[in-house]
Amino acid sequence: MSDSVIDKVKYKVQEFNKYTESYTNRMVGQKTQRWAVAFLLTIIFILRLVFTKKYVSIAYFAYIYILSSFLQFISPKNKQDLAELPVSKSDVGEYKSYQRQLPEFDFWQSYIKTHIIAIFCSLMPFLDIPVYAPLLIIYCFILTGLFLMQEFEKWRSVSVNAKQAVKYWVGLDKPNYKK
Repeated sequence: MSDSVIDKVKYKVQEFNKYTESYTNRMVGQKTQRWAVAFLLTIIFILRLVFTKKYVSIAYFAYIYILSSFLQFISPKNKQDLAELPVSKSDVGEYKSYQRQLPEFDFWQSYIKTHIIAIFCSLMPFLDIPVYAPLLIIYCFILTGLFLMQEFEKWRSVSVNAKQAVKYWVGLDKPNYKK
């Protein structure tokens, strides 16, 4: 009898895998819909956190994993692609597309899986580890800033200047057309 139960479970798992694979295959070309689903899952998880006022540690672990995936998403695949200068005139006209370590679709999949696992874990009361939430939130901001600055410096892609960014967004750098 246990063999038949195991076989039924295996069959159900295979059916679920087929369903999820067909769903992800249908979503490949629909970037807006994919990220709308991701946004919806994020809202559901955030509402779960706000209403229960628990599971901050699960949110922290999910955030760290998503941050790691995002850093892979913005990083180029090979450092040599950015470091090499053209050595001949034939190399100058050659176009090389920017390849990421983690493609956008794979980043979306990891984002979705992380939120599904986080929502599932937030349904289990024994996974609510007591932590001091404000300290964890500050730590998340510090980690994000440090990791992004490290990544930008590593690839020399963007020099982040907070003063210029504030001037741009506030509107102080805009030209004055009044006479």
